[in-house]
Amino acid sequence: MRPRRSHAGKIDSANAAKAKLDILQNAYDGLRQKQSAYRTLLGALLGAVPALALFAYLNSTLSGVLVLYLVPPLFIGLGARALGHCYEWPLLLIPGAVSLLSLLVVILAALKFNYLDLIIVPAGVGLAMFVARKRLTVTEQKALWQAKLGKLK
Repeated sequence: MRPRRSHAGKIDSANAAKAKLDILQNAYDGLRQKQSAYRTLLGALLGAVPALALFAYLNSTLSGVLVLYLVPPLFIGLGARALGHCYEWPLLLIPGAVSLLSLLVVILAALKFNYLDLIIVPAGVGLAMFVARKRLTVTEQKALWQAKLGKLK
């Protein structure tokens, strides 16, 4: 005897739900494996070296431009994103701290230092943290949500 349609549909929907959960589990595992604190720090430091060199060059030609202070945090954030693949809040503090230190070095090394230049430091730290955050796909966002709910291991 052939199964009724409603019963067959329930079997298919159960298999589809299990397959969807497996996809989310694989996405979550991939996110966890790619993210690394050491690589985030390495990427931030590797981004700081050319950023400080570029700032020194640009400061010699365009001294007094406040936007130049955003160059080091931008490079630091890009380096951290390229190597670290960080998406969690605690790991985003690493490029923020590196950019804070580099901005303090840059401001103290600038020849025409003004105390009002310190107002750009929080914006630079925020820029580094924003740029360093890995952009998540919809599947990765759903996987993180399911992990927070406790449905993924």
